[in-house]
Amino acid sequence: PGKACTLDRGSDAASVGLTIEYACKEAWFDCAHIPAQCKNSTWDIAEYVLSVYGMERDGDPLPTCSYKGSLIFSRAVASLSPCVVTKDPATTPLTDEGFQAVLKLKDAASLAVFMRRVVE
Repeated sequence: PGKACTLDRGSDAASVGLTIEYACKEAWFDCAHIPAQCKNSTWDIAEYVLSVYGMERDGDPLPTCSYKGSLIFSRAVASLSPCVVTKDPATTPLTDEGFQAVLKLKDAASLAVFMRRVVE
């Protein structure tokens, strides 16, 4: 459940910007609702937007985790950016998109882990 599309930090800023723009146009979520903690840099914005974009497509690494060379496929670990949305209820951001990713698991225990984080 911890798969995520994440940014290739070797990408140039122009490519990253184009990738964010593309994902925002193609995603169901509104890019105006990116959480404040994920707006500190272009890279944080990209981590959030691109991981949501991948989650909307069930985290499938190909072709959705590649756009003009700016994405990579990764397994989520605790060291990943807090802006990467995954199906891991212990690490995904506490946002509607994080909730939707966990909800897709259809697992009560995972949902309970996410909800405990919300109320803490």
